[in-house]
Amino acid sequence: MTTTHAIAIGTPVPDFSLPRLDGSPWRLSELRGKRVALFMWGSW
Repeated sequence: MTTTHAIAIGTPVPDFSLPRLDGSPWRLSELRGKRVALFMWGSW
């Protein structure tokens, strides 16, 4: 079982990458210094 921990507002999160629609990688670090809201969901 995976354990999760809450991250406090303002705490830097680890960098990660996701594929763009054209297949090229997008990295969270590209938005460094900007405010970011991440919405993640699953349909499983």
